[in-house]
Amino acid sequence: MKTDFETFKQSSIENQPVFYDTALKNVEVADLDVFTVEGTPLNVTPQARNELHDILNVPNSFANHVENTLGRDARLGIVDSLRSAISEKNGIKVKLSLANDKIVGINRDFRTVKMEGFFELFEMFMNRYDLDVTKYSNGFGMSEITAKSPRQVNIDGKNLPDEVFNTGVTFRCKNGKVSVNPYIFRLVCTNGMIGRYEENQQLSSTQKDVVAGFFKNMDKLAEQSFMPDGLRNHVLRAISTRASVDEVFKARELIDSYSVTKFTNPLVESFVPAEEIKDAYAKNGYDVNEMSITQRKSCMTNLRYWDVINGLTRFASHDYTSDGFKISEREQMDLQQQAGLLLQRKTIDCENRIPTPPQFSSAMLN
Repeated sequence: MKTDFETFKQSSIENQPVFYDTALKNVEVADLDVFTVEGTPLNVTPQARNELHDILNVPNSFANHVENTLGRDARLGIVDSLRSAISEKNGIKVKLSLANDKIVGINRDFRTVKMEGFFELFEMFMNRYDLDVTKYSNGFGMSEITAKSPRQVNIDGKNLPDEVFNTGVTFRCKNGKVSVNPYIFRLVCTNGMIGRYEENQQLSSTQKDVVAGFFKNMDKLAEQSFMPDGLRNHVLRAISTRASVDEVFKARELIDSYSVTKFTNPLVESFVPAEEIKDAYAKNGYDVNEMSITQRKSCMTNLRYWDVINGLTRFASHDYTSDGFKISEREQMDLQQQAGLLLQRKTIDCENRIPTPPQFSSAMLN
């Protein structure tokens, strides 16, 4: 009898993307969600559309601006004209990834890893470092597995008596490319978070020398219990910095986007108490909804930035479908990754703030 993981593995292999090589001149932009490939219209995912923009060096912000100011047809016309001109001049060839009757990826790198190779690499990795599988998901040409180390890791520092972690990695095979990211599992609330640090690895091949280099780098990470070098400083910064109103409300909106009702799910407040903060400012004569983004970023709350991150990861690490939310395992892992990126932000809104001296706090300007 097959285990759930073996069933997942078989499903991933059977539904892995099909790759098709063609010239870029043969990939016409018919609509935002449709490419015509050698005369055949095919639906396209937003990710694949963004990858085409990358090949053409067209920022998504520019494409969106054109659509907002000049309209959808203008956006389509500009992008397709660039595609036609660049492909004619440079003779660019691309590799399309096809899954579920859609184009799910478009890339100029013709090296790919099949799902069979991905699982072989993962199982070698898991056995080498004695890791346990905790979560997995697949869909749209992608399979992802999270495995953690049984060893517990502490982060030394002030006010961290409860911050004990398991660490591990998240393996992802997407459109024939393998990426490996450190994974942080907080034991207090059993929250998970995927981080992007210098220790991340990318593989486009399972050739012997490539795999040997990969394990050489992973051995170094394993020696430090899979704890990324930058994590400690990011955690200490998040714990010592107050969250801004803007950071709190953005986290609330992110969680509430998975609610099955059009109204705010009351459970959201247990993850990120935005309404409590809104009421506190209202009692002092300030309407959070009327604030500019700059004002919201400059207003501190009673929450630590670390509390906001943990609210997101708690929601992303447990099943709340019976509480009025709809979120797939793949979306949970994506949200854990977003939490990791938020922790690693270059600047937190309220960091480096210097408290106002007491004698100035109530002073009146004449």
